[in-house]
Amino acid sequence: MAGGLVGLFDDVAALAKLAASSIDDVGAAAGRASMKAAGVVVDDAAVTPQYVQGLAAERELPIIKKIARGSLLNKLAFILPAAILLSEIAPTLVEIILICGGSFLAYEGAHKILHALAGDDHDHDVPVAMVGPEAEAATVTGAVRTDFILSAEIMVISLKEVIDEPLVTRGIILAIVAVLITVVVYGAVALIVKMDDVGLRMAQSDSESSQRTGRSLVAAMPKVLKTLSVVGTAAMLWVGGHILLVGVAVLLVMLVGWFKNQIDESMAGLYSDQLGRSYRQGMSWFIFSEVMFFAAFFGALYYARFIAVPWLGGASNNAMTNEVLWPTFEAMWPLVSTPGGVTTQEMSAAGLPTINTVILLISSITLHFAHVGLEQNKRKQLTLMLGITILLGCGFLFLQVEEYVHAYRDLGLTLQSGIYGNTFFMLTGMALLKLKIK
Repeated sequence: MAGGLVGLFDDVAALAKLAASSIDDVGAAAGRASMKAAGVVVDDAAVTPQYVQGLAAERELPIIKKIARGSLLNKLAFILPAAILLSEIAPTLVEIILICGGSFLAYEGAHKILHALAGDDHDHDVPVAMVGPEAEAATVTGAVRTDFILSAEIMVISLKEVIDEPLVTRGIILAIVAVLITVVVYGAVALIVKMDDVGLRMAQSDSESSQRTGRSLVAAMPKVLKTLSVVGTAAMLWVGGHILLVGVAVLLVMLVGWFKNQIDESMAGLYSDQLGRSYRQGMSWFIFSEVMFFAAFFGALYYARFIAVPWLGGASNNAMTNEVLWPTFEAMWPLVSTPGGVTTQEMSAAGLPTINTVILLISSITLHFAHVGLEQNKRKQLTLMLGITILLGCGFLFLQVEEYVHAYRDLGLTLQSGIYGNTFFMLTGMALLKLKIK
């Protein structure tokens, strides 16, 4: 009896040690995952204080509380289930999503640097804080929307660190990361936004030392926010660049391995006629989908030029609408002056757009001759034509970046410039996608 009781105690102790070890493992994994997402966390903490600028002091903490609640809801109710499901049914997509997130981080970091170099401190993503419940609701909605993007990046980065863990453990770790990061970020934000109030109260006290400390805090807060913004931008570039480099390297290794397997199997005569037909059908559907992409986008351009813009100008049965809403609006394409008052400049068809179009056409010809060389077993022709195509592609990418910089810096052409700016970046972006597909 005593021996059985001792054995039971030993079993209980072993289970307790196992549970404690599991808790330790979960805690350690959560810590590792949180550290990997530190760059995005810093940027999240740097962005959020801007949403409460201009609000009354007594409304700052309630607004931050609402944003924190929305952030936690984003992570636990939407992002976490989607991440868990994705990691279970399609773990390869996690790497692709991670690369997309890294690209977004790198873009955001570069965007902020361009604004700083141009001397423009205006952040287009931050809503204007005004007085009133509706303005506060709009501020909270905008902050939660921006937080959703940053939270998704944080959760995906964390998921990548624990993707080999069991399903339940994975979910627990991500939930801990979500709660921990939300508490840390918005706790820090609350301290930052209230620090100037604390300094102001200390400056109004009777103690001379408290007054000096308070004045120092008030004077230091703009510098702290500026430093935090710089650190956040650097963190975004570092994390985004790291993700891009590692992710692209992994994808290249996977693609090389896949193509090698396909070539080896084809050369060994392992492919049947049915498999060959399946490959050709798949490529045909792929080309058809690309054609439909362009048809949709050029259809949108046609609709904007010949239907929507004339309607805004009072064409058809819209004369009274135009007179009431935009009496001074002129329906002209390109629409460099929108009904809302946004103005920009037209991108000339001559110059970079023409050069890039010619490069794309020539690259299509060189790629065709490379394919002919492959069919005729002319390896020199294949190598030469592919090499020229790659050089043309690199030149196109360089000139496309130059075109975007010119459009943004010199012409004021952005995605916020109305339908003309949107269609410009959409159609030129599709040209980039076509090059990537080729």
